[in-house]
This record gives sequence, structure tokens and C-alpha cells, in this order.
Amino acid sequence: MYNQKYIPLSVVIPTYNRKKILVRTIESLLMGEYIPDEIIVVDQSEVILDAKQDSRWDKVVKIFKVDIVSLTAARNVGVRKANNDIILFCDDDIEINEVTIKYLYEEMKKEDVSLISAVNSDDNAVYDYKEKEYRKLRNIAGYICGTRLPARKGGYIIGWSMKGHYSENMMKAHTTEWAYGFFFCVKKSLMEKWNVWFDENLIKYAFAEDMDFSCRYCRCSKEERLKTFVEPKLYVHHLVSKEWRMPQEEAILYGFLNRWYLSYKLFPKHWWYRIGMVWSDIWYTILVCRKRERYYSFKSMIRTYTKLKKLKHGIIER
Repeated sequence: MYNQKYIPLSVVIPTYNRKKILVRTIESLLMGEYIPDEIIVVDQSEVILDAKQDSRWDKVVKIFKVDIVSLTAARNVGVRKANNDIILFCDDDIEINEVTIKYLYEEMKKEDVSLISAVNSDDNAVYDYKEKEYRKLRNIAGYICGTRLPARKGGYIIGWSMKGHYSENMMKAHTTEWAYGFFFCVKKSLMEKWNVWFDENLIKYAFAEDMDFSCRYCRCSKEERLKTFVEPKLYVHHLVSKEWRMPQEEAILYGFLNRWYLSYKLFPKHWWYRIGMVWSDIWYTILVCRKRERYYSFKSMIRTYTKLKKLKHGIIER
């Protein structure tokens, strides 16, 4: 076993009722030669995790209790509590390998780099990606629905469906204008300089808060000619834990509401995006949703369409 070295990197992990998988995530973050010197857990659970879970945690793990159940609020709290400039946002259900943190830090400490996003191991050709037959059908459905777009010359963009996916079988880094929320890294000094924070109008553990934040952050980066990219050399396995999940009907509803809210917010003059959103909503419900989800999806879609005027003006009804 090598001697572990602490690096000036703050990890921000929001969590809600996921004690077992959270412990597994923290263990993964602490297993490499280079480990972060600060792991900030913003805990919104009914039963708070014990910071003395393991003696190795004493130096780095800090737990803060937040009463409101909100992923966006939790991430903002975590950043404000952080002592380092380099901030890694990650979910409470990920696993990495022993060199992920080291490589991430070496890239992020460069002055011309402002954001790095990981790609899930299932889509990562650097680490034994294997083509599966069901993926082909899923990809066809994704292109029809607008939920999957290939990398363009200028990098990965947010499509008109407001659903972002990196392409599979990724072999090299690509420029991106958004990041997956389960594992991406930014700089606190730039967040403060540009006044870019997570939008707390997007409540609970719903869809698209990561896309919203990272899109605004990447736009500011582009103006100052700073690099934002997705890097397959970062091994991250998103476990998508079922230890706690938002109730299905509620998750589907906020998926619709938040996407339409962000379509108006991020692309207010792109009227054709609204046409694309309707197309995406319909075909997503038909092709992608499981049979038991379709009722909730159609119900949520109709409910959302009755609230478009309010969403256009930045109001998401609770």
C-alpha cells in the first residue's frame, strides 16, 4: 500500500436517506494514492450520518445538516463551506478507481481549464466498453426523441429536448457546454466571479439542475476562453442506487416542469426549441417510458402544458 497524499480539492456530496451507498462512495474517494483533503457531505436525511464512521474520515470528512430537501440548495451550501478553489461535485452513489482524483487534480490546476466532466463507465471506451445489442435500439429511440446527440465539431451541446447525453464508446476528450451531475469539477473562484450558482427554484432531487448550472458556467468560461471538456480518462461508475429514490410520479412530473422551465430560461429566443420539446415529450412517452410509467408521463405532460405561461416567467409551482 502506498503512502496517501492529500491534495487541495473539496468534494461536495449532497445526500438524502442513502447512508449505505454514501459510505461506499466516500470509501472509493479515499482509496487512491492522491485523496481530497476535504469531503463535504451536505446531509438532508432524517438520520444523520456519523462523521466518525471510520478513523480515516477524521481528517477530511465534514458533515453539514440542511433541513430543506433540495439538491440545488445542498450544493450551494457545500461550495460556500469549501476551503479549496477546486470543487468536485459528485453524487452519493459513485465509484472511482485509484487514479481518478490524481488525474482530475492535475488537469484542474491548469489556469486555462475551468470545468471537467466524467462520462459513466458504461459509455467509456477507455475502460473495456462492450457493445450491447439493446444499446442500438436505445440509441435509435434516443435520436428520435432528441435525448441523444453525437459530438459536433464544437463539442457537446444541449439539444432542443433539454436532455443531454454524451455519445457512447467515447475514446478521447471533447469540448462540452454542459456536464453530468454525478461527477464534474469546477473552480469556486470562477463561480463567485461570475455569480453562477445552482438555481434553487429547481427543488428536491429532480431533473436538470446540473445541466442548468454547467451550461451557464460553460458560457462564462467560453467568453474568457477557458476550457470545459468531458474526459473519458476519468473512470467513474455511476451506481444509480435504489436505496432511496424520489417517488416515480413526482420524479416524472418535475422532469417535465424543470425541462420546460430551463428551455425558456437558457434559450428564451429559440422558439423552435419549444416545438422540439413537444416532439420529445410525446416520443419519449411512447418509446422510452415503461408501460407502467406512461400514465404518469401523459398526466405530467398535460399538467405541464397548462403551466407554460408561468414557466416562461420563471415560476415552478410546488
